[in-house]
Amino acid sequence: MVSCSPQKNHECHLHDRRSFVLRGGAIWGLSAVMGQPDYTFEQAAVQQGLQCVAGVDEVGRGPLAGPVTAAAVILDPHSIPPGLNDSKKLTARRRSEIAADIWLMAKVAVAHASVAEIDELNILRASHLAMQRAVDLLQQRPDHVLIDGNMIPRGLTVSAETIVKGDARSLSIAAASIVAKVVRDRIMCALAADFPGYGWDSNAGYPSKAHKTNIAAALPLNTILSGDCIEVMNSLPESSVDLIFADPPYNLQLKGELHRPDNSLVDAVDDDWDQFSSFAAYDRFTTAWLKAARRLLKPTGAIWVIGSYHNIFRVGSALQDQGYWLLNDVVWRKSNPMPNFRGKRFTNAHETMIWASKSEGAKYTFNYEALKALNEGIQMRSDWVLPICTGHERLKDAKGDKAHPTQKPESLLHRVLLGASNPGDVVLDPFFGTGTTGAVAKMLGREFIGIEREAKYRKVAQARIAKIRKFDREALQVTAAKRSEPRVPFGQLVERGMLRPGEELLSINGRHKAKVRADGTLIGDDVKGSIHQVGAALEGAPSCNGWTYWYFKRDGQTIPIDLLRQQ
Repeated sequence: MVSCSPQKNHECHLHDRRSFVLRGGAIWGLSAVMGQPDYTFEQAAVQQGLQCVAGVDEVGRGPLAGPVTAAAVILDPHSIPPGLNDSKKLTARRRSEIAADIWLMAKVAVAHASVAEIDELNILRASHLAMQRAVDLLQQRPDHVLIDGNMIPRGLTVSAETIVKGDARSLSIAAASIVAKVVRDRIMCALAADFPGYGWDSNAGYPSKAHKTNIAAALPLNTILSGDCIEVMNSLPESSVDLIFADPPYNLQLKGELHRPDNSLVDAVDDDWDQFSSFAAYDRFTTAWLKAARRLLKPTGAIWVIGSYHNIFRVGSALQDQGYWLLNDVVWRKSNPMPNFRGKRFTNAHETMIWASKSEGAKYTFNYEALKALNEGIQMRSDWVLPICTGHERLKDAKGDKAHPTQKPESLLHRVLLGASNPGDVVLDPFFGTGTTGAVAKMLGREFIGIEREAKYRKVAQARIAKIRKFDREALQVTAAKRSEPRVPFGQLVERGMLRPGEELLSINGRHKAKVRADGTLIGDDVKGSIHQVGAALEGAPSCNGWTYWYFKRDGQTIPIDLLRQQ
């Protein structure tokens, strides 16, 4: 065995011990054992004149820690290790035994992509980089490469084909899978000794229940942290957060005071935290906090960033530069926007949110059916019409002034968290302000971490969240509703706080009751669905107008929900 380190950030192993020990006698046929990998793909390549065929596979795309490891193996068809099979069907002990035979009887190379490279490139490209390195390190250049999966790495310079579930179909890929798995497991055992408490010697960095519990124990859950968001994020455990909602400084660049037509002063955003000396300074800040945020996200994590035309395009570019994968831009169209007092531009009636996964190919959370149910069975679009904070929701300070100039409505966060996270998930807000994210997260059964440097905002947020009641488990369950066509989705009443999950509705005749759920559906007598479906089922009728059928109670009075729709 020869060990080498072509680059500082990855470890490589190369083996070329030629042994022609005959085990089993003949070349493996096209179907050696039913349900097991065979030599079919390799023989097909040989028949096309491609004599030297390598199998390639990687391990480590799913874990929260450790490198991604790839192996390339060129088997001798006259000397196939006995028992060679899909690595997932073998015990750890049997994998180790077969791996030793593979090193002895085949040409093998192993390479890695480091954690730093995974964060920089994204997990898919880092996996491809490790595969490319493994092929390049083979002492004999293959004529053809069989790759597990459905994508050929960009940097590969030899003939190649992909095989979905290749480790269960091709002996060469199965051999590569075994070697990569054994080598990476040994690396994680060594890391476990340096970083005890995470169980890497048993879970190999994969998100087991115990691993998640250990990470969660190290997190300051349901806490508002004081300090600079970048410094605080860099102090938190890596790959520990499921979702980030960020409302960063907009860099509005306001020049002078702004007055209404009656000459009264507008309370605009002119705080120090929104001031930057230049676009370059703002870009440096954006790059730094996005990098810190991405380090915290789990491989399945995602981020939402909201902004105006002043900053959102710069943020979008920075997101892509940092390796995030853009999923949607969502327009929040304000139903009651602030007017344009100077009359020199269009009224700013919307803000833009960018939703992105940590990396390309990541398995992020998207509760499509819940959002569809929230919109009464109609597919949720990327333009959301919701009001800005007014009335009872707008928080005030001791003087009666706005506690925060850019407080976001709870309806907006309700929709984001319902659609992009699950109960128990950890939601981080690095620009916590007066705590809308924390308040909605608590209501919906999510854990939150807030970061806020301004003491006056932390004080307001703490008082606000202390008054919040978490919805019960039944109310937090979400299901889909069938398509209907009301003028106003019932879910909007829930989003805007006019009705709360867990609140009880009464039928017009007083015979039936149902409970409101977080996604705008009802549950009553084990019947679940929209306000129309549950009403019809309880009455044994073919249809029902839920708006006129259901009532709620306020101050001892029974009031039809249709009144809320009209409001």
